[in-house]
Amino acid sequence: MKTKLLNLTGLRSLLLLACMMLGMSAWGETTATFEPSDFSGQGTSGTGGAISATVDGVTFACDKAFGTTQIRCYKDGKITISSSKTITAIAFTFSGTYTGGLETSYTDLSTNSWEQTLSSQARLTKIVVTCSDGSTPPTCSTPKFTPAEGNYSQAQKVTISCSTENSTIYYTLDGNDPTTSSSVYSSPITISKTTTVKAIATASGFENSSVASATYTITTPLTIAAAREQGTGNVFTKGIVTSCVGTTGYIQDATAAICVYGKSLTVGDEITVSGTLSTYKGLLEITNPVVTVLSSGNSIAPEVMTIAEVNASTKQGWLVKIEEATVTEIDDKNTTIAQGENTIVVRGISSDVTYGVNDQLTLTGNIGCFETAQIVNPTNISVISNQSPVIKAEDVTLAYDDTYGKIEYTIANPVNGVALTATSTATWISNITVVDGAVTFEATENEGTEDRTATFTLSYTGAEDVTVTVTQKHYVVDYAELPFNWAGGTKEDLLALQGVTAYGLGSNYAESNAPYRVKFDNDGDYIQIKTNERPGIVTIGVKMLGGATTSSISVQESADGEEFTDLQKLSISGSSNAVLTLETNTEFAEASRYVRLYFNKGANIGVGPISIAQYAVIVPQEYNLAIANPENVTITANYGEEVLTNGNEAAIAKGTEITLAVTPASGYDLVSVTVEGAEEGQTVSLTEDPTTAGIYSFNMPAFNATVSATVVEHVEPVLASYTLAKSITSGKRYVIASGTEGSIKVMGDQANNNRPAVDATITDGVLSVSETYEFVIESATIDETTGYSIYDNSDGSTGYLYAAGSDKNYLRTQEENDINGIWTISFDEATGVASIIAEKSTNNNVMRYNNTNLLFSCYSTASQKPVYLFEKVEAPILLGDVNGDEEVTIADVVAIINYLLDPTSAKFNEAAANVDGQDGVTLADALAIINKIIGEQ
Repeated sequence: MKTKLLNLTGLRSLLLLACMMLGMSAWGETTATFEPSDFSGQGTSGTGGAISATVDGVTFACDKAFGTTQIRCYKDGKITISSSKTITAIAFTFSGTYTGGLETSYTDLSTNSWEQTLSSQARLTKIVVTCSDGSTPPTCSTPKFTPAEGNYSQAQKVTISCSTENSTIYYTLDGNDPTTSSSVYSSPITISKTTTVKAIATASGFENSSVASATYTITTPLTIAAAREQGTGNVFTKGIVTSCVGTTGYIQDATAAICVYGKSLTVGDEITVSGTLSTYKGLLEITNPVVTVLSSGNSIAPEVMTIAEVNASTKQGWLVKIEEATVTEIDDKNTTIAQGENTIVVRGISSDVTYGVNDQLTLTGNIGCFETAQIVNPTNISVISNQSPVIKAEDVTLAYDDTYGKIEYTIANPVNGVALTATSTATWISNITVVDGAVTFEATENEGTEDRTATFTLSYTGAEDVTVTVTQKHYVVDYAELPFNWAGGTKEDLLALQGVTAYGLGSNYAESNAPYRVKFDNDGDYIQIKTNERPGIVTIGVKMLGGATTSSISVQESADGEEFTDLQKLSISGSSNAVLTLETNTEFAEASRYVRLYFNKGANIGVGPISIAQYAVIVPQEYNLAIANPENVTITANYGEEVLTNGNEAAIAKGTEITLAVTPASGYDLVSVTVEGAEEGQTVSLTEDPTTAGIYSFNMPAFNATVSATVVEHVEPVLASYTLAKSITSGKRYVIASGTEGSIKVMGDQANNNRPAVDATITDGVLSVSETYEFVIESATIDETTGYSIYDNSDGSTGYLYAAGSDKNYLRTQEENDINGIWTISFDEATGVASIIAEKSTNNNVMRYNNTNLLFSCYSTASQKPVYLFEKVEAPILLGDVNGDEEVTIADVVAIINYLLDPTSAKFNEAAANVDGQDGVTLADALAIINKIIGEQ
């Protein structure tokens, strides 16, 4: 036993050491990592001095040491490590080989304070201290089984699940408790005989779960007849559900039927049910049922029985049908029915069924029992009423030109063999015919100027006569003759016009909005105008009255007034009046006779004048398109089968689709392509082909236009060279980079909150990239804080880089520098990795590269990818070339003067500006440059 304990302890030590090496911790353990930067500036080189730092609650101290790019602990120095938690392990990483007695790692510790006096100097690059708070891991969730254990009549597929993420389930089928050596669960287990399934779950960082157990008993159900014969005790049977109300249902097989109480069932399901047999008021039932559905959609035909047969039957629960029984008594939920002298109670007829005493019922139900036999759960109820018949019919309205009419009727409580009769004395009515449910007749057209009526008398033996009035409207013209013109006004004015109808429309706008008083205020509002001939151009006056939101009116057409299609959607926006005209190249179909103005709401509008012209053939209007003739570029415009090229022009119909191909001459780059009219503001939006360069498309506008293009001579980008920096020379130019030689990225121009990455190349240690992305790094002091400023020297933007977010990963540029733009910059001598940290007092101040989003930004710690500084390989200094444009001109003199007036106004090469080599940059240097220019001339 002792040996086993030692082995486990040793294994734990190895795991702890592995965790420290991988930067991980075991459950309840934390690690504190000390690096040289934690002791920067502490101690004394050579002779030593006290250094100390606290990381994550752990304190490392040495009384004879020096903090530099390494942690140098000198001979006879005492190292002390202390923590409020229990120290369990310590790991040291040395710079080079060390044999002075300090071990690489110490494990199996259990102390709050650890000390060691050195026999020789130790140079350390990292110290990792592991501590424990004594807590224990949680327990993995206990597995669950689906379906639940119980009695089943057929094999079951058992699923095992655990709610703990990334858990592994082990199970047994032999009754033994499972271990991690047992079978691993991966898919449902088929149980075809009585079996106990046991399972446990395990997960990393969790104790093993408790053992879960479920027993599945696979048995053959009894027939319902055998179950009834058993009479008492537990029972397991099978049948088809024939009815269920609430939690009282009945099942039936070929042998018998029985009540199941305490479970809602679905009619037509074949189920197995286990439970306890009990008797209530003479009814044998299965209580506390456990139900399994085997199939659905089954049916059992009821057995037709008389009431006498039901009362004498031993088929309790059987589904039966009773025909033409007379209602003798109705009492609350119970209805007594009779056939001759034999009676039975029906319990639970729905309140939706209308019937009364003496009515005859035909119904289906189960043979129940409440001391005596009953019919329960009744369905399929039909009623033969013994009430007096009643005629029901409504008045009818005909159009002036209707020559056929129909009066629909119903007879409540009809009498077999009795037919309805209908008569009318109106002279314009003829050929009255009675068919099942309707009286049909013929009528003559009403050509008079007044409506007329006819009275029909409907008669039925045993019922009171009913009078029906048929009204025929007088002749009216129901269309508008074209051209149609309405000057605006109220909706009553509009709807009074011949052929005009509408839907929706709000209350009229006030007189102050005349003539735009008809209100469109809901989606789907419309004005419909029936015309006597094919419509022509439609013009609509509108006023936006609900704000600046855009609304629209769809102009629709129809031949029959029922099926409408859109011709054009006219947009309305702003708050001013507008006159909307249907596009002149949009024609109504030849058969169209209806115009509908359909509202699509953004905000409310007022509608005013409306006009519809007579149809006329529409000829599309043409406008002139000219192709300019610029140098060094070829422009081709294709429309249909026609082509225009440089210097040519043609008349083209409005709306014609045009494709442009713009090809610069060799050695030139395309700058822009434009299509513009002669008047100010007449421009056309071009759609650029996303797959082919130089291909554009547009539709011919309603004005004369010219296509032109601008090109410039191609200039290869100037690339600068840079080498890896491991120190800073104030005033030098640098690029900030990240990545490896095969995939190097450079910090680019400013985005909103970060700096996107730009591709660069690196060969034999020399990095090449456009000069656009250079930064000037200089020593700087603000508010007594000393470090470096990083100035953006690119063409696209200027300013100082600063860490811009207190709780965001922002890196931005500012014109006036502050404490957030003072950076501490140091280097790893071995790798050249640069540590660039802003001196701000909040988080998110470490400059790093995010290789997922391809951007440079600031983070709270040294997360993301490290960065490097590459120093520009400067060309030889040309004395007097102050602004760095590689020639000496008056511009360099101006740069010196601006500098002397305001030293912060410009960035330039100070070495090149100090022409006379004395006293820094002075006015004498400007005079020296002027003399140099004169001498060269």
